[in-house]
Amino acid sequence: MTALPIDAIKIGSRFRRDHGDIGALARSIEAVGLLHPVVVTPSNELVCGERRIEAARLLGWQEIPVRVVNIEAIVFGEQAENELRKDFTMSERVAIGRAVEESLGERRGRPSEENPQHVAEFSGRETRDIAAEKSGFGNAESYRQVKAIVEKGTLELVGAVDRGDVSIRAAAELSRLPVQEQREIVVAGPKAVVEAARAFRTVWGGACPNNTGNNEWYTPAKYVEFARKVLGSIDLDPASHPVAQQTVQAARFFTEADNGLAKPWRGRVFCNPPYSKGLITPFVDKLLSEIASGNVPEAILLTHNHSDTRWFQAVLGHARRVCFTAGRLNFYGPNSEIAAPVQGQTFHYFGTNAEKFEEVFSAIGAVLEPKTGGDALDALADAAR
Repeated sequence: MTALPIDAIKIGSRFRRDHGDIGALARSIEAVGLLHPVVVTPSNELVCGERRIEAARLLGWQEIPVRVVNIEAIVFGEQAENELRKDFTMSERVAIGRAVEESLGERRGRPSEENPQHVAEFSGRETRDIAAEKSGFGNAESYRQVKAIVEKGTLELVGAVDRGDVSIRAAAELSRLPVQEQREIVVAGPKAVVEAARAFRTVWGGACPNNTGNNEWYTPAKYVEFARKVLGSIDLDPASHPVAQQTVQAARFFTEADNGLAKPWRGRVFCNPPYSKGLITPFVDKLLSEIASGNVPEAILLTHNHSDTRWFQAVLGHARRVCFTAGRLNFYGPNSEIAAPVQGQTFHYFGTNAEKFEEVFSAIGAVLEPKTGGDALDALADAAR
């Protein structure tokens, strides 16, 4: 490790545009020192550490500690991978991996025309596999996951991975969530990160991209009783399970095997549909159709609060009241396992007893009367085409 004048470091085009709270970083460096030196090449080109440089400038530093990495040496194995594992953070190793990829070119198993000397050693291997190896990752999948965390995750999430507070797998799941949700979960601590990542994988199915998921999660008794207070009784639960019926106790219910989408719905309905992307829309469409036909005079629909989706906007166009829960519901599974979602929920009311719904459900969140027009739905339809 050595020191370089800050002005001597060459900062090229960077992937991350958001530097976050540089002032907070500067205060931390002033209090405890620079824990991780900036990483540069022998020609003083920045590999990683732009935020640290900006914080150092804010503190009035003229020079900054650096570690020098020779990318060509790394490519040809002169720098051991275990040295990278020991001395560099996860995000720094990703930056080194990217530099290795740039050095090798986009080969996809073929030799780089610009670097023919790589042919003998790397023939038949893809660039990302070589970059993963040379930057100290055990395999290409771990490298891919950490790259995704660095590219999509908040600075708080990346920092938690660098410190070893959370696993790569958990952080990779959370990096796909909205920025504010990532921050809230990381601030809540490592346990919250693990629980949220597990919920992301198992609770919401296709509601979030690339999830396979499980749709068998049932409404807690407290909220079913709220629905019963409004509806009086529940005639039909069209997306249910025998275990869930121990709580819902509907006069009639359909399971997955029954295929409630293919059956007529009648009476007062309570519906907590499967949240997978391919299923929630058909259930919403079915409910709205049965309401329009007069078969369902009153209903309460429980969904997650994905207001950016067309199905959610369609619901708002027909619901008399909507309750946005103040907290997230802890759903339960067939074996009494508990799983918390990674976003809030909404109860949608359809019928003539809107004031009763507002009176009951205002105990658990804000109850609003939707004011929507056709323009929003038309815009969403156009965007989907």
